[in-house]
Amino acid sequence: MNRREFLRQIAAATGCVAGGLLTGCAHVGALGTKLVGRGASIVFDPSDPIASAKPAQWAMEQLRQSLVGRGFAARICKRLDEADPGDVCIVAAGGTSSMARDVGVLPPADAEALAIAPGRLARREVLLATGSDVRGLVYALTEIADTVALSDDPWPALRPVKHIIE
Repeated sequence: MNRREFLRQIAAATGCVAGGLLTGCAHVGALGTKLVGRGASIVFDPSDPIASAKPAQWAMEQLRQSLVGRGFAARICKRLDEADPGDVCIVAAGGTSSMARDVGVLPPADAEALAIAPGRLARREVLLATGSDVRGLVYALTEIADTVALSDDPWPALRPVKHIIE
C-alpha cells in the first residue's frame, strides 16, 4: 500500500466513523473535539544511530507537535518505561534496531524504505515507525504526523489495522 492509498483509507474510515457506520471502535470522538487528557509518547533508543540522527529527531518533534495540536499531551522519551502506562506509544526506530526486531516488523533493505505497523513491545501495544535509513524513518514519522494533523479523528493514524511497508 502506498502513501496515497493509506491516506484514502484513513479518510474513508474517518468518514464512516463520523457517519456512525462503525461500531465497537476503541475510540470514537466527536468531530473537531480535542482529546484532552490523552497522552502520547514517542519513544526512541538513543543508541540507535538512525533514530538519533538530527533529521529523525526533527521528524519526532514534528509528530509531537501534530499530536499536541490535536489535544494530546505528547512527549519524546528515550526508553519505553518513561512513557506513562495510559499513553499511546509510537516507537521510532531504525530498521536494524533491537526495538524494530522485537516488534517483529522490519522495513525492506532498500534505501528510504519504511514500515508503519502496530505491534507489541515489552507487553505493551505500540505503533512502530521504522526506516531502513534516516530518510526512511523521517518519511514514516512525517506520514504519521501528517495523518494525525489532517484527519478528522487522529485515532485511525495511531491504531492502523494493516502494516504499511514501502
